[in-house]
Amino acid sequence: MDDEAPLAGSGTTLLPAANPGRRAVGIEIEEKYCEMAARRFDQQILPLGLRA
Repeated sequence: MDDEAPLAGSGTTLLPAANPGRRAVGIEIEEKYCEMAARRFDQQILPLGLRA
């Protein structure tokens, strides 16, 4: 695993892992932060094969 974030929050630390060749796992218990992170990833242009 290249990056893991047990307290993913709004996804700030996971965004750099969206680069090709990187993998990341983020875990967040608060639904509002999960939704915030999902919106941040939706705004990024992700290469084919990656998903948020």
